[in-house]
Amino acid sequence: MRIFIQQDGEGVAGAVKGGYGAPPSGEGEIYKRLMTKEINAAVAGIYDAASDAEVIVAEAHPFDLEQLDERIMVLRGVHLGDAASIDSDALMFVGQHAMAGKRKAVLAHTGSSRSIQHIWVNGREFGETGLLAALHGEKGRPTIFLSGDSAAVAEARELLGDIETVSTMEALGNHAALCLTNGESCRRIRAGAARAVERIGEFKPFVVELPVEISIQYMFPEIADHHCFVPGVKRVDDVTVAYQADTYAEAFRGSYMCASLVL
Repeated sequence: MRIFIQQDGEGVAGAVKGGYGAPPSGEGEIYKRLMTKEINAAVAGIYDAASDAEVIVAEAHPFDLEQLDERIMVLRGVHLGDAASIDSDALMFVGQHAMAGKRKAVLAHTGSSRSIQHIWVNGREFGETGLLAALHGEKGRPTIFLSGDSAAVAEARELLGDIETVSTMEALGNHAALCLTNGESCRRIRAGAARAVERIGEFKPFVVELPVEISIQYMFPEIADHHCFVPGVKRVDDVTVAYQADTYAEAFRGSYMCASLVL
């Protein structure tokens, strides 16, 4: 069994300050340590349930490489879309946040808080959880676990059903939450990850209907201007573009992956 963990930072217990993805001066190292401990807790839970498992952790924010569980493999320097090409049996999220535009959601954003307002897949709004769950789901992999703030947990359950989740903090606003301590958060994550692996046969891949159209609403027309240079992209309005494809992976590449290049 090979488990793929997609790590993020804004859903780690206590990480409420600073910019989106950029903690304030003096707290960056604290957040890194907290994040590393939550990753290790999820890994420990996986091995509690399956001692012969293989675990890959994909880095989205810097963590402490020296303090990571030695049993894992770390994926660095690879775009989220390309990371899904690595074989695995299931997807987990650790430290996840909710989609852009949510009021009671810690550091909520989708892709980039500086440039993207909303993303829709076949007319339904997706955050990063849905975007990546669908990418792995098209390859036959279920999403089985997510930890993050209460808004991220609610979003995951609405989209993915009865997966295992751990709320690390009750979101009170974009920069405010009632947080678990790191020790308690890690205990719950370890137990939840173990339950997810034990239940792995109950989960089904999250798959979107084909063909797929992904639409991105930017904050500024100029960003949409740049994205329209990508062949196949159509302009919807001043700040919105759309890309349609026969597979989700192709639509993701022509929209979300290209967005990271034009921002």
